[in-house]
Amino acid sequence: MTAQPVSTPWQLPWPEGCIARYWTVAGATVDITDNGKTDGWRYDTKCTGCPHKDALKIEDSAHRSSQTHAYACRALPRPAVTP
Repeated sequence: MTAQPVSTPWQLPWPEGCIARYWTVAGATVDITDNGKTDGWRYDTKCTGCPHKDALKIEDSAHRSSQTHAYACRALPRPAVTP
């Protein structure tokens, strides 16, 4: 039997602007993106397993929120769309 390579979240390309990535218990990720806005909701969070999204003003809050979601989310990573 040939061993299959294991893909982990830190090996996958990060989205443009992504400043942090948290790994969920089921293998999806919660990504924090700095959208560059200086007048409000600057940090976007998005889970790659479930529909969870959020926008926060403070980076530290985005990290706490993402880590909390990653700890509890059981959704599997959504597969890439193929043409």
